[in-house]
This record gives sequence, structure tokens and C-alpha cells, in this order.
Amino acid sequence: GLELAARLWGLGWECAGRCRATRAKQELERLLACDDMLLQMNAVEVLSLLPPEDCADLIPRLIDTSENLSGALPSCLLLCASRYVAQAPSPPGEIVSKLCASLAARLRVARDQDLVDALSCLAAGLSTPRGLCALSRCEGYAQCVAACGAAAEAPHEPARLAALLAFSNALASLKGLGPGDVGPPDAADGRGGALGRAACGLAALVVSLATKSPVSEQRVGGLCVLSALCLHEWGAKAGVCVEGMVDAVMDLREASGKRLLEERHKVIKNVLSHNAITEVVGPEVHARMQAFVSRGPYAAGGGGGGGK
Repeated sequence: GLELAARLWGLGWECAGRCRATRAKQELERLLACDDMLLQMNAVEVLSLLPPEDCADLIPRLIDTSENLSGALPSCLLLCASRYVAQAPSPPGEIVSKLCASLAARLRVARDQDLVDALSCLAAGLSTPRGLCALSRCEGYAQCVAACGAAAEAPHEPARLAALLAFSNALASLKGLGPGDVGPPDAADGRGGALGRAACGLAALVVSLATKSPVSEQRVGGLCVLSALCLHEWGAKAGVCVEGMVDAVMDLREASGKRLLEERHKVIKNVLSHNAITEVVGPEVHARMQAFVSRGPYAAGGGGGGGK
């Protein structure tokens, strides 16, 4: 019943008013304060369905509660807070700073599943332009980006995949900033600031994962980061400067599955969206890339063919 009420809540002002009258939110608060962890986690999941303006007052409590806990419950609490920051039109700075500090602290010491959970929360917060803008103004933002980069290079596969998701989300959000949006303060360098430096520094690793990893999930994750990186001219230049990148992405002989084909096509399409890229790759390679994109993502045979 509570989940249904929460889903109806976001259907408009009239529905929201009726749902508020049911005292569903007060029931959620009661469940959050109980001693049953499963009930608490279910309450948090339902809470995350509420419109941002109706759960803002509870977010600081979720973050505070998470700080002295370990395991699944604090991750669930922080994920809800991260989703709030990503969706709220103007999240209070105090909430955003508290969340960013908590994530930075966890990322410094977390290992294995705790690290995966913290990175997943970071990825959720960075999944929208407004979330990126909010978090990038916090003191712990650069630490979070650095920890994400370290996790991408670590051998722990689940953590690596979570880090790749965070990077692809953040890079896409950076590209998605509108004319009226105030971007990350350190991105005034025109190269994405700390995020851009970290992502460009991982370009060779990402290309390797995208084209050589025997693990399908890592290939998809690598391609998603590479595609998001190539949305930016500085990122596309970093990508194509990795030796063999263009030919490897366009070589479809070992590509299988709709998602892999689509992501490979998207990488080259994003590279071609920048006029300056011709000067970097040369006219012959540029022509082959154009032919590759024109054939569509599902063309048999590839067209990268023959590499250097």
C-alpha cells in the first residue's frame, strides 16, 4: 500500500495532496525508526519514490544514520540520498555536502562489496547534470573522483564495473549541462576538471576493456565510458590517441550481442561529432569512420578492418 501511494504521489499536485492526507509519509518515518532492518530497507526504497520536495526533510537523517553502520542498510540509505540529490531541482547545500563527505569517507576505506555499494551511490548521484553540478561543488568531490579512478584500475571486477558506471554517468551529465546550468567549478579549464583528467588518464585502460576483455560486462562498461568520454572533444582526442583504438572499436569480428554493437557504433559516432577530430586521425581514417557509422550498428562484417 505504501509503495502504491508513493508511486501515485508523483502523478501531479492533486494526487500528491491526496497521498499526503493518507499520512503515508508518517508511516514511512515510523518504519525507518524501527529495529527491523528489512522493514527499514523497504521503507527507504519506497521513500526514494517520493518527489524530492516531499522527502528532503528526511534525507539528512538517512545520511546521519548510515555513518555508524556497515553492510546493506547504510548503502540503501545513501543510495536514496544520492537519488534525491540527482533529482531535486535545488538540493540544499548542507545535504549535498553531507552526502559527498560521507561518500568520500566510505570510498577511502571501503573494500569489496562495501566499495561497490559506495561507488553505486556515487554513480546514482552523478547520473544527472544537476547531481553532478551539486556534488562537484563539495570539498570531497575530487576525492570521490580519485577513488573512482583507483577502483577502475583495481582487479576487483564488481568494483571496477561500478566505477565505470560512475564515470560514464558523470561524463554524460557533464555533456548534458544546459545553457543556464552552472557546471563544476574546476571544469572551467575546458577539459572537465578533475573528472576530465581522471577519465582521460584511464583512456588506455578503457579502450583495452572495451575491445579486449573476455568479460562481456567489462566490454560494455568500457564502451559506455569511452562513448561518454568521446562526447567531449578533449575526450575524443584522448580516446583516438590510444594506439589502435579506432580500428579495434570498428572491428566487429568478435563483437556479439545487440548492446555491444550499439555501443561500438555510438563511440565512433560521438568521435565524429567533433570537427577537429579530422586533424588528429587523418582524412583516410576519418573516411573509414564515416563509412562505419553510415552502415549502422548492426552491419555485418565491421568495416574497421585491417588495422595498422
